[in-house]
Amino acid sequence: MKISKITQIMFLFLAISLITKTSSAQSLKSVSYPLGTMKTIQFEVSGNCEKCKKNIEHIALELCGVKTAEWNIETKIITLTFDLGLIQLHKIQKRLAKHGYDNEKFKASKRAYNRLDKCCQYDREK
Repeated sequence: MKISKITQIMFLFLAISLITKTSSAQSLKSVSYPLGTMKTIQFEVSGNCEKCKKNIEHIALELCGVKTAEWNIETKIITLTFDLGLIQLHKIQKRLAKHGYDNEKFKASKRAYNRLDKCCQYDREK
């Protein structure tokens, strides 16, 4: 009986050690922010016209955590305010590219770009 109690205690200690090690390794991989940690950032998004403006802003605002989105037609710069506790910047940029709009981080696929209306098909770098 004494050996089985010692074995149980050792097993419990080993399990706790593994859980602690796994959770601390996961916390090193990504930084998490508390809900309500707002960030305003600007970056370039390719587009041409008022329809692009409407689409780009709508795509961003559809995402949970994005509070404001304003795309400037002349400068091609979007200004976003979003909650770091709910969404990461690269996910917003990836979503814009998925819908055909190149940006600093992601380039839209040829298929996504070709689905844009003709007026929205901006000149792309080769």
